[in-house]
Amino acid sequence: MLTGRGFDTDEAEHIGMAQYRAADSAGLAKGIALAQRMATIAPMSNFVVMHAPPRIAVQAQSEGLFTASLMAAAVQSRPEAHVRLCAFFERHACKVQHLLSTAAPGLVFASGVAYAKAIAAAVPADVPEILTESLTAAAATGVPAGCDVRAFGGLLFN
Repeated sequence: MLTGRGFDTDEAEHIGMAQYRAADSAGLAKGIALAQRMATIAPMSNFVVMHAPPRIAVQAQSEGLFTASLMAAAVQSRPEAHVRLCAFFERHACKVQHLLSTAAPGLVFASGVAYAKAIAAAVPADVPEILTESLTAAAATGVPAGCDVRAFGGLLFN
């Protein structure tokens, strides 16, 4: 853009400059719909997306990685993030099932109990599952009885 070079819609989409396309008469409506959808994003997520990357970019690698992990933890610890993550997995359970039908996993690793519903819906009971949070929390969120579910921390210290 700084060179003054123009892009048509196909080229702009191909290089990642545009993520959405709309007919000439539908552009404003699509823009308003996207704005309304973005307004539902958790405020902490918006804050982190807007403010963390420029700061991380000027930090040394180890400090940048530390800052990024802190920001991820801050966003993921918010109650609204948990609700959105659960909704995501409920909407996309069929995609998870399709993925598992194309590759037969010998083990499933999940970094939190928020994945429990997707695991329960898609992973065969005979496939071992490792969760990074406690087994009690996993059982409480709907992993079916009889599934081979193990706590990651238990594997480290046993």
